[in-house]
Amino acid sequence: MAEADTALMEPDAGASAAPEVSEPLAAHLVVSYWLAEAARSRLAASGALTVVDDDARLAEAGLVVVSTRVPAGASASFVGELRGKVSCPIVAIVHPGGEDVAVEFLAAGASGLVAEGNEESVAALLGGESDETRLLANYELSLDRLANGVRGVGDRDLVTGLRGPADLAARLARGTGAPMPRLAFVRIVGLEESMRRLSVDARDLLRRRLALQIDEMCRSKAAEVFSTGPAEFAVVSEALSLAEFEDLGASLIEVTAGFSPDRSRLLAMAFGHAGPEATSYVETLRELALRGMELAAEQPNQGVFGAERLALTLAASTELDSAMRAITIVEARDAYPVSHGERVSQHSVAIAEAMGISERDLTKIRLAARLHDIGKVGLSDEAAATNVEKVSSELQTEYASHAERGAEILRAPAGDEVAAAVRSHHENWDGSGFPDGLVADSIPMAARIVAVADALDRWSVNGSAPDRPTPEALQRVNEGSETLFDPAVVEACNDVFET
Repeated sequence: MAEADTALMEPDAGASAAPEVSEPLAAHLVVSYWLAEAARSRLAASGALTVVDDDARLAEAGLVVVSTRVPAGASASFVGELRGKVSCPIVAIVHPGGEDVAVEFLAAGASGLVAEGNEESVAALLGGESDETRLLANYELSLDRLANGVRGVGDRDLVTGLRGPADLAARLARGTGAPMPRLAFVRIVGLEESMRRLSVDARDLLRRRLALQIDEMCRSKAAEVFSTGPAEFAVVSEALSLAEFEDLGASLIEVTAGFSPDRSRLLAMAFGHAGPEATSYVETLRELALRGMELAAEQPNQGVFGAERLALTLAASTELDSAMRAITIVEARDAYPVSHGERVSQHSVAIAEAMGISERDLTKIRLAARLHDIGKVGLSDEAAATNVEKVSSELQTEYASHAERGAEILRAPAGDEVAAAVRSHHENWDGSGFPDGLVADSIPMAARIVAVADALDRWSVNGSAPDRPTPEALQRVNEGSETLFDPAVVEACNDVFET
């Protein structure tokens, strides 16, 4: 078949425009519940918003935001009660560790999902543009990357004499329920490469002298040092302020620059750190500091990299994890075998690749396909466990709402194109689908592809989940060409799956 235009995520020129996922809200008054002060400040600054925590102003609100930092005695049913009082969107603001609460909020009627640190995305729900790049980038990484961990060298580094990863873990565990310490992960950039040119004794001497300098500097500033790898360390302090901790990092960088083991270049240090301003969870503290070290090491001049610069990266991870947990709940109740979304995602990518769609748009299609049923999270058990062919007239309205609901949930964190694909994945080529009755090229291309991939999996399963679509499913897809499905997508489907 002819190679397709790579700008396939947009409706064809001249076609009637697809409806907006959501209408801009008239009022910029936001009523909030349980937001941390930092989150309130970021939200207020994100779009010249007025943020109040006054129940009496609910009727005026253009938006309601509810933090997952639920106080003792409260529950997710609070969101359901709010849904009965307001017609405007209700957005869950998810803190790291609050993903399960976020799923409960979605099931109770919340219409959007935004992570702490990413409050500027709320502006997208008030008529501004959404930034799709963070969640997409995080999703791309999650497809082919194992989580990075700290490389262990035992409880005590025999060369440097410093305590190791086990002692670091015990030290950080003491921060649980107590004042959160500051943590930095440190990498000596170029050290391992330089040491390969040295004898064993010379390597040990270099590491011992470098560790001694770092340890003395940290001790003088009320900080502790741990060895976490041949060229990596961790620094912990409860006594230092943020500015003092960053000054310590700058001093350690100067100390490191005094070493030149191969006489060709000076060593450099990457210092990634996080503290109580960023999180109250030890595991999140470690993740932020590790990511900071990795990002600092990638910079041309290395240096100090703080958690505030990582807020959006963490936000994307929190949003993606919340969405994936919601899909797990949906698929546990669905009429199809578990991992339906993953199979639809795989089929969608294979079809899109055959159509010549660009790499960046492939990621959007993959994400939309993986999460296309997320709107079912709030449906009744009966509606969620049915399928489009067998849905009863009594359940049709509730079942059909999942496409719009899914788009609402995903628009802020994933962007307009992913949300539009989710909204329109039940539209039919001849205009007989839902929720908007779009016809032919007015249906976003991503939605047309997901529609075919979704049907392939639904029509292939019969109590089991086959690796490939069945011949019967392919035949039904071909029979639906030009009525249910875009003929060009069906042609690509045949190219991929016909044997």
